[in-house]
Amino acid sequence: MAHVPVFFPDCVVALGVPTDAGKTKWVASGFLYGVLSGKTDDQRDTYTVYLVTNRHVVNGIPRLTLRFNPRDGKPAREY
Repeated sequence: MAHVPVFFPDCVVALGVPTDAGKTKWVASGFLYGVLSGKTDDQRDTYTVYLVTNRHVVNGIPRLTLRFNPRDGKPAREY
């Protein structure tokens, strides 16, 4: 079994789809994975961020809502 870095649980997101009633139905989860992709003109690191989940979760879904739970106890944010 691979070692999972301690910060990975902080990157977990809930994935939801819209319902006919105008609500969001939470159907799966995923996590964010960032890859260093270069530097800006002022030498700051830039990253490409990927959402990792199972293909069947997003296959054929035209709109997906992502829910992030902040660490500081504030309300979750949805995008």
